[in-house]
Amino acid sequence: MRHSCTVQVFTLALLALSAPVSAQPVPPEAQRTVEFYVQHPALRSRVNSACLNDPGHLRNAADCWNAHRADLVASARQTHELAGDSSDPRTPAYWTKRPNERRFTLNLCSHMTPEHARADPACAPAASSIVAEQQAATH
Repeated sequence: MRHSCTVQVFTLALLALSAPVSAQPVPPEAQRTVEFYVQHPALRSRVNSACLNDPGHLRNAADCWNAHRADLVASARQTHELAGDSSDPRTPAYWTKRPNERRFTLNLCSHMTPEHARADPACAPAASSIVAEQQAATH
């Protein structure tokens, strides 16, 4: 009961904080994906701060995972854009070219709940890139 109440209070606080920042309404928590947080850096920052401030209660909150992962995605995108790389991180080929980033991403995915890992846009393509490499090595 306490956890549910904490998450509800957390969600309400986020909605209240985000109202002055954007004229667009913030979607419900279930619709705030990694990509949503990539596109809304101010809200992502507030969510990350709230999650870091209360990890005991919010450790498994989808919003915390999505906002944290969005930080990583936004940073990687910015790095790749600056380098002139426009490949799509939703493809295995992207991860094959980036073994260090893939290792980090797969480690993060391995610590997610199965639901979060399935919803993350990088987990499946990064894992698929390893399978593709293994298959190519055996042929």
